[in-house]
Amino acid sequence: MDRIAHWTLRRRALALALALTTGLSLATPHASAQPAVPAARLPGTPFLADSVVGLKVGGWSLSTPSQGIIDSADRSSGGRNLLTDTASVVMLQEYRMTSATTGTRRLDPIVMPFVASASGNRALTMASNSGSEGALRRSADGQYLTLAGYNQSQPTALITASAPTSATDPATGQGAKFAPSVVNRTLGRVDALGNVNTATALTDAYSGDNLRSAVSSNGNQFWTSGNISGSSQNATGGVRYATLGAATSVQVEGSASPGLTTSNINKMDIYNGQLYASVRQAANNGIWQIGTGTPTTAVNGTRILDYNALVSTATGRSVASGTSMNPNTMFQGPYDFFFASDSTLYIADSILGISKFTRNAQSIWQYGYTFARTGGVQNDGTNGQPKQAGGATGLAGRVLTGGQVALYATGGFSGQPVNGVLDSFGGNFLYALIDAGADSDITILDVAAANEHFKGVALAPLDATVIPLPPAMALMLGGLALLGAIGRRRRHHA
Repeated sequence: MDRIAHWTLRRRALALALALTTGLSLATPHASAQPAVPAARLPGTPFLADSVVGLKVGGWSLSTPSQGIIDSADRSSGGRNLLTDTASVVMLQEYRMTSATTGTRRLDPIVMPFVASASGNRALTMASNSGSEGALRRSADGQYLTLAGYNQSQPTALITASAPTSATDPATGQGAKFAPSVVNRTLGRVDALGNVNTATALTDAYSGDNLRSAVSSNGNQFWTSGNISGSSQNATGGVRYATLGAATSVQVEGSASPGLTTSNINKMDIYNGQLYASVRQAANNGIWQIGTGTPTTAVNGTRILDYNALVSTATGRSVASGTSMNPNTMFQGPYDFFFASDSTLYIADSILGISKFTRNAQSIWQYGYTFARTGGVQNDGTNGQPKQAGGATGLAGRVLTGGQVALYATGGFSGQPVNGVLDSFGGNFLYALIDAGADSDITILDVAAANEHFKGVALAPLDATVIPLPPAMALMLGGLALLGAIGRRRRHHA
């Protein structure tokens, strides 16, 4: 082998070993639409310990990009993007973080099932135009990701319809909100190796309205949240409890259980063994503690933070109502939240952005500040203006070694106001920041296309019984072995 060929092989082997060991991708984030059914990541591929995972829904049908029913807000403003009311593909994309706030997409996305399978898995699809659906959570034990959607495989079926076009046949366009016995509410679980389980398909939950989140303590127990839009749906909404593989659930908190909470529960999480929920509804707006611990039967809820009162007093903004959503003078309410500690809480608002709250010595929560770059009208900074995230609907975080807090969020309303109403979520950001005060800058990790929507975000799951990096180490050793073979071959031909 000549010297040039030898060193060419050495460089290739070193590059292969480095890329496979670090898990870094050289591909840059893109803002164009992916294929209708993206290439899926193979099960058995572990998440990396420092990764962040974004939940993205594509505004396309299962076979043809951009086919479907454009949401009503877009129709009224001339079809500004391609987000749809219909069943859309759900993807989980991993980002390998090279620092607390910078990262690169790693491998192909995990594509959630969009048809039922012989394994018992059910479809898990969502409407791409909904900002309240699509939470992504890491389980309390750190070993799983959880999410919730619909067992609806028909791309022309209106997820948001609360009345059926057929009472018995989903293939004719059954509205998923109408009857969970026809279109089950699917709970998804993804383990640390990327294996997907969507066998939990509830037949008794959230009739007439949408299912918004699912959180788990250990991958076998789930608590869900959603809306109740009328008295006839009281018994099926609110906070519910189910087990892995179950077809039925139990109402834990809601209009039909003790201690009326609210009709508009957004996201849930478990912090220090306690179940919490964000609520975005009139007088009940805020963060609620659901019973004590992680209850599995009906309990009372207690509001621990009155978001409306604190934000309006501190900022002078008013609560958005109806179609009036001014990004400069209004806020909407808690979409998501993250406890950094017992006394530090961050809340995501789809208009205002992310705000920090602290608890004083009397256990009273107080407003701290809002990160200015996380609200307003979305701007990626390419026009010389400061980057703006356009709000936040999904939120996760981690406490760094030095005590600083890193936050990861999905953008809220992404477009320009049209007649005082913000455009929808298409083309929004997955972004990160380190809490250094109200003026903290944001780093854009990725940008959704006009027919895509980043909804949820979570830290990657890690299996306590599996060391996350052995496959990468094995590949590195394989690369080193290749270098050795090249050297031996060179000596043999010398």
